Amino acid sequence: MLTVLVSLLLLLAPQTPACEPPTCDPVEVHDIYMRGWEAAREAARVGGSPMSLAPVDLAIARLERLAAGAHGPAEISMYVLRAAADAARDEREAMALFLAHAVDLERIQLAGGQPGAPGITAHEAAGDLWLRVRRYDEARRAYEHARSVVGSTALIEIGLSRVNDALRR
Repeated sequence: MLTVLVSLLLLLAPQTPACEPPTCDPVEVHDIYMRGWEAAREAARVGGSPMSLAPVDLAIARLERLAAGAHGPAEISMYVLRAAADAARDEREAMALFLAHAVDLERIQLAGGQPGAPGITAHEAAGDLWLRVRRYDEARRAYEHARSVVGSTALIEIGLSRVNDALRR
């Protein structure tokens, strides 16, 4: 049933041609990524059912098509969304693998002066996802690492505050 639904969604989705860097539209990648990120957050609130994750799966498929095998923001965003989908299902081990890969890809991009994931970096997302699955020590480490890589952002500072609040309880 889920396979049929995802296949149908992919057929109905606008077919986006492969995105060749540097012509890849960063606004499109950002929009797909942010919609997928919010959909994963909503799916987590209802336990990460296959139906609730269908929009995330669609965003992942669109980002994969845009990335077309090239390293860059679309690929990093795709792996962050895979991690977010696993977090919604409370699958910590799979989440950790996709997240580590996204962070590594982004680290390489940033070291080369290239952009990482748009909007919410993979480094920032790592803290947020560990927080979602209630692994507070990992969340703190991820946020602190993010701060050392991308600098202080509102997402990082709010995340660290949320981690501290959770640990005080």
